[in-house]
Amino acid sequence: MRRWLRKIRGALGIAFAWAASWAVAETVIVGGLVLAGGSTLPAGALGAIALSGAGVGFLSGLAFSAVFGAINRHRTLDDIRVGPTALLGAAAGGIVPALISASTIAPGLAPGVFVLMNLFIGAMMGTATAVGIVRLVRMDATAIEGPPESASLPTTGDDAGASGGEGGLRDD
Repeated sequence: MRRWLRKIRGALGIAFAWAASWAVAETVIVGGLVLAGGSTLPAGALGAIALSGAGVGFLSGLAFSAVFGAINRHRTLDDIRVGPTALLGAAAGGIVPALISASTIAPGLAPGVFVLMNLFIGAMMGTATAVGIVRLVRMDATAIEGPPESASLPTTGDDAGASGGEGGLRDD
């Protein structure tokens, strides 16, 4: 029972992290586009935009967390690669907003363009969020455990400074 509670807590933690980052990003993107167009937003609109971003980000984060957990079940933190995680983030971040926008299209709107726009923007935000979470967890693990030995720089000899890694992070 405790194992399941730990997994649920982890999934909710990832989902809330996605919700927070998507709320900020969507508010900045939409607010910036409106201001760049010379318009103003009605009172409370930024709050509604942030809540919308948080909701979509939360659902995308849950989808990402479920698939990420299933794929990486028996891997250590060092075994998790950034590239596949970014692709998974793009998939979760793109598909969930596209499905939501496809089901809520207002009449008179060009449905294909609207869905593709949400797919593209969601995929970009999902990629950034997924990679950011992996990087953040790795930084936290390094701060707790200390840097891996492979990241330490030699202090004497001819090869001083030759190993200069990035704290053991794998970007492949």
